[in-house]
Amino acid sequence: MSSELRVDRIIPVDGIPTGGGGGIIQIVTGGSNTRLTVPTNTGNYYNSYVNATITPKFNTSKILIVGNGDVQCQADTTGSVKFARNVTNADGAVPTNGTLLGGGNTGLGIVNFRFNAAMENIPLTVMHLDSPGTTSATKYTVVVARTAGSNNIYLPGNNNANNFNLFLFEVSA
Repeated sequence: MSSELRVDRIIPVDGIPTGGGGGIIQIVTGGSNTRLTVPTNTGNYYNSYVNATITPKFNTSKILIVGNGDVQCQADTTGSVKFARNVTNADGAVPTNGTLLGGGNTGLGIVNFRFNAAMENIPLTVMHLDSPGTTSATKYTVVVARTAGSNNIYLPGNNNANNFNLFLFEVSA
């Protein structure tokens, strides 16, 4: 004889902590080893080929976004990596729609970097906690900008070799 237990929520013995946070509901992964070359020193963020889509089960859920991989660049160049939500234009383009997450060029969910050597590969992890407020499919994309200098920035560092990975965790509120 077999049995099955189904629940839509589990509340800790001591109750739900102030501000929520009950547990992980689902995990979605994505990634790419196709390299994005950031073409100009404009400070504009460009869509990488790294994205994943999650459909939250509850509109109160938060999405913990974790990006992990490497970036590559030549000397005296500064860049920034962060996330965008629901960008629909082509990979490799400047996002013209959707929402850049993390505010300006500094703050939560943004990693800024500077290269000093002739050519460097730097391991990189960036995270952001988002509140999409929906149960519709939500696409997250890693976006990259050159903020100073004139050399190219690449994500991931080695074309068709190293993956840049994206992990989406739906967290109950």
